Amino acid sequence: MRVLVATDGSPDAKAAVKWLLRFPLPRATEVLVLAVAPVPHSPLDPEAMREMREGSRARARRVCERARAALAARWPDAVTRVTDRGDPR
Repeated sequence: MRVLVATDGSPDAKAAVKWLLRFPLPRATEVLVLAVAPVPHSPLDPEAMREMREGSRARARRVCERARAALAARWPDAVTRVTDRGDPR
């Protein structure tokens, strides 16, 4: 079985991770933790956009890692992925 955990670090997303830990799933379940690092379109200079994009990705990586660490107690091989393509909604 495969499970996708999409998180933004919000209280509801954290509650979903806690709920998933209690949900009766097989130990062999594959877990992917995903966060979207949104970067709005802007007329700012390229350097400012690069810094904004890097900051957004860094935050998304931290959010993913916290969720993965919580899930690793049950699924040690859980993996994370961060993307900056698309809208998190």
